Amino acid sequence: MRPHELTAKLSQRSLNLDGKTIQAAPLVMKNDRLYFPLKWLETTGMATTHWDAKTGTAWADFRSENASYFSGVRIKPGDAKLYTYYNNKLEAIEDVGPYAPSFTQNGQLYIHAALLRWIGAEYVWSNNELRITWSDKVVAMQRDSFTTTSDKVTFSVLAQKEFGRIDIMNSDGTGGWGNVMDNLNGTERTVGEPITVGNRTFIRTEYTMDVRPGKTPLQILSQYGGGSLVIHRDVTDPSSVPVRYHSSPIEKDVSFTPDTKGYQRIQAGEAVTVAGTVTTSDIQSNAMTLQLAKYQDGEYRYVGAKQTLPLDDKQQFQGSLTIDEPGYYIVNILSPAVFVGGMTSPYGAVKWAEITVEVLPKGTSPQPQPQPAIGLVINGINYVDADSRYSIYLNEQQRVMVPIRPILQALPAIKEEDLSWNAANQQLTIAPVGEDGTAAFVFKLKVGDRHFTLNGERKEMDSPAVNKNGSIYMPLRAVAEALDLNVKWDAAAKTVDVRAKGK
Repeated sequence: MRPHELTAKLSQRSLNLDGKTIQAAPLVMKNDRLYFPLKWLETTGMATTHWDAKTGTAWADFRSENASYFSGVRIKPGDAKLYTYYNNKLEAIEDVGPYAPSFTQNGQLYIHAALLRWIGAEYVWSNNELRITWSDKVVAMQRDSFTTTSDKVTFSVLAQKEFGRIDIMNSDGTGGWGNVMDNLNGTERTVGEPITVGNRTFIRTEYTMDVRPGKTPLQILSQYGGGSLVIHRDVTDPSSVPVRYHSSPIEKDVSFTPDTKGYQRIQAGEAVTVAGTVTTSDIQSNAMTLQLAKYQDGEYRYVGAKQTLPLDDKQQFQGSLTIDEPGYYIVNILSPAVFVGGMTSPYGAVKWAEITVEVLPKGTSPQPQPQPAIGLVINGINYVDADSRYSIYLNEQQRVMVPIRPILQALPAIKEEDLSWNAANQQLTIAPVGEDGTAAFVFKLKVGDRHFTLNGERKEMDSPAVNKNGSIYMPLRAVAEALDLNVKWDAAAKTVDVRAKGK
C-alpha cells in the first residue's frame, strides 16, 4: 500500500492530495515557523475535528489505523501545550515538543507543523513547498491467529521498501512488549529479490522465532502502523518443556530442579511449583520473586501480588503460586537484587526465566495425547522391553528423543565412572579415559540446551535436551553424532536400532 501524500505551497489554497487537486485553507508562515490549518487533518482523513465550547478547545480524534502517539488531542488557541481530556478535565501532555503556540486566522485554527510527527506523519519543507506523507494501513494481516505444535515458527512479511524496518514485538509478561530478536531467539533474513509494482518496491523478510506453549501474542510494526498476530502452541507432553530462560547468559546464574517444568497444565485453584538454585554470587539480596501475568485482551498483563521465595544458606529456593481463574499465564521468575546500573538505584531485580501455565476450569481433567510406541534396540537388545524406565517418544517437533544412559551402558568403551552429573547445573559430562590415562573425548550436555559440546566444539541440535522421569533425553541424530554410532530408524516398525560401529 502506497503512503498518502499531501503537498502545499505557502499561502496557496490549491493542495495536491494523492495526485488530486483540492481546495483548502492555505499553509502560512509565522515567526519563521510553518503552520497548517487543523482542518487539514479532517480533509486528509487522518482525524475528525470539532470545537468544544465548554473547554474552549479544538478536538482532533485520530483514526485507529493511523500511527499516532495518542488517540486524540485537545488544542487551546494561543497555547503551546497539547491536552488530553480525562475525568471531565483537561490534562497537559508534558512530553510533546518542541511545539509552538497555535493561533486563529480567518476563522481557522493553525497548528505548528512540528505536531505532524506526533501523529504518525512525516514532512519535508523545500522550495516553499510542504510535503506530508503518512499511511493509514501498513500491515494487512492474512490471518490474525494460527495454531502450531512446534516450538518454533517461520513466517514472512511483504512490506513496501519506503516503509522502513518492520519490527516483530512480543508481549513477554513483564508489562510491556519486547523485540522477538531479544527475548524469543528471533532471526530475520531477506527472501528473494525485490518486487517492483509500478513505482513501488516491496521487500519480503522471513522471521523465525521461538513460541511459548499456549499463547504468544505478537505485534508487527513499522513506523507507519502495524497489526496483531496470536500464535497458539499445542503441547502434547507438558513434562518435555523446560523452563525458558530470558536469555542464554542467565543459564549460568540459576538452575531449576527436574520437577520444575516450563509448561504446567493445572486446574483452577491449584498451584504452580518452582524450585532451584542460584548459582551466581553476584547478588545483593537473599530472595527470588514470582510475578504472575495473565493473557487478556491480546497481551500478558500483571495480575496479583508478587511472591517472595527466600534463598537458604545454599542459595536454594522453592515455593508455589496458586492460580484461581482459568486462562493462560506466565510466571515471571525474577532475580535477587543484581547490578542493573544507574546512579540512584544501581541494584534491582530482573527477569531470569519464565514458566507458562494453562489453567483449566475446576473439575476439568486434561486429556493426555497418546505417544507413539517406539522401540529402542541397542546392539540387538530391546531396552524398552528390558527396562520399563526407558521410553522413546516423538517430541513436539516430531523428533525422535532417546535416553542417553542405556546407550552409554551398552558401549564397552564407556564405564559408569566416566559419567558425571551436576544436579545444580543439570549438566551431564562424559569423559572416558583411554589406555594412556587421558580422556578419549569429552562430551557435555545441559538440560534445556539446543546444543552439546564435543571436545570443546559446540554442536547444534534441532531440539533441546530434557529430563524426563529422571533420565536425560536428546534427539536421536545428535546421539549418533556425539558418540559416533550407527543409528537406523525403522519407520514401519517404529524402532530405533543403535549399534556401535563394527557391530
